Parts: sequence; structure tokens; C-alpha cells
Amino acid sequence: MRSSRLLLTELYSSLPQLENLVVLGVEMTAAEAHDARSFPFLLVEKQASHLKELEIRIDNDDDEVRPLIDIFPSFCTQDLHIPQLTTLTISAQLLNSLTHEQQIAAFFRTHSSTLRTLHIRGLWLASNSAVLPGLATVLDNSPTLTNLSLVPKYLQASHLGFLASSLPRLERLTLNIEYIISNSGGDAAIPSDIFPKWHESPDYTHPFVNEIKQCSSLQQWRLQDITIQRRSCCGVLVLWGLMRLCAEHVPSVCSFMDNGDMEVPIPANVPPTPAPTIFCDSWSTNCEYGGTINEDVLKRTLKRLLLAIDYLHSVAKIIHTDIQENNILFSIEGDSDLVEFEQQEKTKPSRRKTVGNRIIFESRDLIPTPDAFGHPMLCDFGEARFMKDAPCLGLIQPRQYRAPEVILDMPWDEKVDIWSIGMMIWDMFYGHNLFDYRGIEGEPSKTYHLAQMVALLGPPPKDFLQRSTTDALCEWFDEEGNWKAPIQIPDTSLEEAENRLEGEDKIHFLKFIRRMLKWKPEERSSACELLEDDWLKDASK
Repeated sequence: MRSSRLLLTELYSSLPQLENLVVLGVEMTAAEAHDARSFPFLLVEKQASHLKELEIRIDNDDDEVRPLIDIFPSFCTQDLHIPQLTTLTISAQLLNSLTHEQQIAAFFRTHSSTLRTLHIRGLWLASNSAVLPGLATVLDNSPTLTNLSLVPKYLQASHLGFLASSLPRLERLTLNIEYIISNSGGDAAIPSDIFPKWHESPDYTHPFVNEIKQCSSLQQWRLQDITIQRRSCCGVLVLWGLMRLCAEHVPSVCSFMDNGDMEVPIPANVPPTPAPTIFCDSWSTNCEYGGTINEDVLKRTLKRLLLAIDYLHSVAKIIHTDIQENNILFSIEGDSDLVEFEQQEKTKPSRRKTVGNRIIFESRDLIPTPDAFGHPMLCDFGEARFMKDAPCLGLIQPRQYRAPEVILDMPWDEKVDIWSIGMMIWDMFYGHNLFDYRGIEGEPSKTYHLAQMVALLGPPPKDFLQRSTTDALCEWFDEEGNWKAPIQIPDTSLEEAENRLEGEDKIHFLKFIRRMLKWKPEERSSACELLEDDWLKDASK
């Protein structure tokens, strides 16, 4: 070994100046690892004054190579300083097996003034990992860190707190966490202990939620991009919950990306669509400023929306589950409205206040002219599901757009999207919900919601009701499918509810709506079939 060490020393000395270096620790026996510990350190030491990017990759998932976990701590105990280090990557199969946490924290602290990018990769990041104090040190002290990539398969629930507090300091955050582990260890954490339930609004009694809220109000945020690279089990609720939460409280976030399992094939006959760079508000805003949507605008938008849904269902095999007016954005055609917006700010500046060294401006609405709305784009796939997993169970969709099979606790599939489209059309065309889902005192009520459906769609088929798994079914319907709840069925119909069109237009429109709003999902038309409907044929391009 003495001769091989000499040989390697001469080799290290003869190497040119390196800016990027990857140190590998793999396929070595315990004895070799122990004796060779100084080799990688010697290489890094020789190149320390030039290195800008350092990656230490340790394969320690096997007992025979586990001594290699000391390679990284051995760097830290030697007072190693790399003055130009901007990117550091620590990769270990078992992050929680790394030792010498004080030395590692000192190494992180020494380089916190220059680090811009930090990657932590591995299998398990638990409370006993020596990496955690060092990571916390960098997040608390580094004035330059802008890019954090945290890629352990398992993360302990309590560590979401330091993630929340670090968000304002970052520009980019990448998470690749598959499982959130409870603070007591072992079992997966209950999502509601960390983040509100999937169908609930954020509750600021949850520590993680409150941390983000406080950070958003007290600090200037640089965060622009959040990427979720994997989603599975209970972790999906927490990670996607993080995205939803940031959408509400982080004003600077421009993009959320899911680079997980959604590998969608793009057929050769589908031309690439340039993404608009500037969007006005959602379709709901378009309606808001005009009262209701113009019939021609509605038809043109629906044709593009149905094309998107047909692609999702037929090619990508994805169920959106959250189709609503807030998730349809319009690009702005031309820049005249932006020029007008700028001029308004000059002539009548927004109110503002100074807090410390920050100036906070009151928001000003950008209201495009009616003809300025460009192409619509369907967005927000935060609650999307794969069709390969259908039939699915559980609550989805905004309450007012919820399909009957979801209300009645039945398995559901992609036809929930078709139901949502039908409901949304009515909202946009008439300015109110087709079904009133609230009770007398304004509280959400499944009973009132179902009573409205029976009034406008007729009684549900008996074999459809037999699919329900809810114990409450007997409170609403008898064994023959007849309504038995104490609430009276409203005396109305779709024909009476529709009061905007006349003659053939009304007949075609109601026929179009009925193709989407059917009790049985399998009887609803597909997006492709709806594109051929008579009511849409005269829509302008």
C-alpha cells in the first residue's frame, strides 16, 4: 500500500488545476476504505484553491463499504477550506449514517459565505443524520445560497420547519421526497399533522403552515421556482400542499414543476404550442369584468379546452380533477394593455408604505380590453391523477362542481372532468352555479346539493345508486332510488333555468349540457365527442 500511496500522491501533484471534482467511494472493502481514507482528501487538498464545485459520492448501503461514511467527516476534521467553493453535493445512500455532526457543521459554516448551490442526496434524512446541523447552518447563515436541492427518499416531519424558514432566502428549491416520516420514527407521518387535509383550506394552527405565513409577511422573497421530482404515499399531500401554500403566500414564485412520474408521450401529429409569456388573470376574471361570458368567446374557449382534455384523457392518460374557471388562463395579445397599465401607475401611483428597507406597493389590477384576451391555457395539475390508477376514490373537485359519484362515495374516473366542464360552462354563461350546494343557513350540504341534481336531471338510476359506499345513502334515497330526504325537491328544470337563449340555440345548448351532466359517468360524452357537437360547430376559430 505504501507504493500505491506514493504513486497516487505523484499523480495528484501532476494534475492540472481543477474547478470541478467528484470524489467517489464505491466498491471498496472495509480494510481498503480505512487505509485509503487520506487519498480523496489529499486530492481535494491539492486542488482546494481552485475548486468551485465539489461532489462527494458515497455508496454506503452495504455493510462491507460502510466505513466509507467517514470519508466526508475526515475532510471536515482537517480544517479543509476551499475558498471559491460555490456548489457542494453530498450524496450517500444512508445519510443518517454519516457521523461527526459538529465537524460537518463546521465545514458547512466555513463555506457558507461562498456557497450558491447545495445538493443533499440520499435515502434517509432522519433526526440522527450528521448532515442536518450543517444544512441548518448554511440555511441560517449563508448570504449567497440561492439553490437548494434536497433529495432524500425519506424526510422526518419536523424537518419541514427549517424548509419553510429557508424559502425566502432561495431562488430555486428542488424536492425529491417520497415519504414523510413521523417524528417518533418508523411510520409514515399523518399528513394532517403537518399540513391540512387535502380538501381543506390551510389552517394556521399547523406549525408548518404558520411558518410560511409568517415568513411571507416579514421577509422579502427571492424564490421563483419550486420543483417536485417525486410523489408517493402520504408525501404527496405534504409536498403538493407546500406548492398550494406557496401559491397563496409567496408572491415571487413564478413556476411550479412536477418532474415525477408524469412522462407524457407527445404524438408526432401534435405541433408544439408556444407558451404565452404573459397572462392576464383567470377565466373567472374575464367573466368578472364582463358580467358573463360572450357566447362566441365561450364556444371558442371550450373548443380549445376540450382539445386539451381530449389530449389528457386519450394520450397522456391523466385525469385533471380540478377543472374550474380559476384554472384557465388567457394570454394577452399585444402590449397595449401593459402600456396603459404603466401609464396609470405614472399618472396615479399605487399607494405604498415603507417597512424597514422595503417598499410595499398596493396591488393594481390589470384589466385587459375585451378583445385583448388571447389563447386559453389549462393549468394547475396539482390534484391530477393517472388513469392507470382509475377507478379512484376520495374527494376531488371544487364543491360546487363535484360530480355525483364523488358526492356519493363511488369510484370515479376521467368522466369527472367532463362533469366539471358542464358545470363550469353554466357558471360562465349565466354568472351563477347550476346547483346550489348550500343549506338554509348557508352551510355546505350534500342533501341540498343532491336535491338540486334530482330536480334538474331527474332521479338517479337504481343501479347507479348501488355503487355507493356511503352509509348516508339511505337518508336520501329508498331502495328503488326514490328521493326520501325531508328536503323537498325544487320545482324546476333545465329548460326553466336556461333564460338566455331562444329557439334552436336553446335546444342545441341544453342538449350539449345534458351530454356532460348525466348521473352515470359512462353515459357522459367524451371530450372528443363533444368537439363534434352541433352547438360548437359555428364557433369562430
